[in-house]
Amino acid sequence: MKSIKYKNILLIIIVCLFIFIKYNFLYITVFSSSMNPTLDVGDKIITIDKHICDINIDDIIVFENHDTNINTNYLIKRVVAKEYDYVEIINNKLFINHKFIKDIGTINSPKISLLLKENEFFVLGDNINNSYDSRNYGPISYEQILGKKFF
Repeated sequence: MKSIKYKNILLIIIVCLFIFIKYNFLYITVFSSSMNPTLDVGDKIITIDKHICDINIDDIIVFENHDTNINTNYLIKRVVAKEYDYVEIINNKLFINHKFIKDIGTINSPKISLLLKENEFFVLGDNINNSYDSRNYGPISYEQILGKKFF
């Protein structure tokens, strides 16, 4: 009798764990070189759902693509600024809240000066000279985010 009870409990735990993993983790294949050298084309990453983790500066996130210039359902980029941050790009230099963060490559980035609104994020690819990112399509919304890189 106890054996059946423990097997049922174990089965319930396994089913709950399976459901938790299925709905809170995504297995994604990297399809572009925009995140080199951090992520290479063909790399596999596991993301954790945005509802069970915070999205912070320097996180690598996966989000829905709303830009019709790119033929893919999702994009992978690094968060460089989040809601209420003031983002400036001047002469290929990135400033967040008037603080110099880094040089962002040798290509001419557009001059940007914007205050992010509630639930907005500014994202860049690590391969800054070969990345289509918030410099091109603007900030992304929290609603677009599927999750952040977990493993």
